[in-house]
Parts: sequence; structure tokens; C-alpha cells
Amino acid sequence: MRVFKSNHFIRYARSQGLTDDELWHATTRAVHPDLDLCLGEGLFRQRIPRPATRHRLGYCSILTYRTSACAVVLYGFPRNKPDELDAGEVMTFRALVDQFVRLGDDDIAILTAHGKFIEVHHG
Repeated sequence: MRVFKSNHFIRYARSQGLTDDELWHATTRAVHPDLDLCLGEGLFRQRIPRPATRHRLGYCSILTYRTSACAVVLYGFPRNKPDELDAGEVMTFRALVDQFVRLGDDDIAILTAHGKFIEVHHG
């Protein structure tokens, strides 16, 4: 699976000290039944545990899948934020999902080359 992070998430992950390995494992876990929450229309919320505390005081991410082979992490926030996103946030993310699912591999390569997405590497 290829996992990408958006510009917004890159800044958030850097400020929180999230590693690509942690992000990759949380995102690929979302393909399996332990997905935290389906927000509908290709939008998902997935927990990212902090290594030292496991599931307590971790992070959440908002992500989307184009196929089971490609995902983009759009947004991150502390797990202690209220679980519900407001209607404006959901509409914004759904608009991004609509754009993302239309992208082909060439489009993703261009966005990556321009620094809009960065591929997450693990291992």
C-alpha cells in the first residue's frame, strides 16, 4: 500500500513528533476491521497511538482511500479533541475526497513532485 500525507498533516506530524513508521502502521491498519470510524463517502478517522502510552493520549487522523492500494492522510488532531467534527470540517474533507478519488497515478506523481503530498516510507 502507498500512503501519502498532505501538507497540513506534514506540519502537524512534525510538531507532534509522529514518525512515518507510526503513521504508516496506523493507516494500513485502517484497511482492516479495526478501523475506528467511517465518516461516510470515503472519509475515515483512524487513531494513531503514542508509542510510550499505547492507546492513551494518542492522535487521530482523517484519511481517505482511492483504492486499497493508495491512501492520503489529510488531517491530524489530538485524541482528546471531541470526537465529532463539525459540519464545516466534514464538508471540507468530503470535497477533498471527491478530488482525490478522481486522481490517476500520474496526477499523484505530479502532486508529489510539487510537494503537495509526501509519500510515507516505513521500515
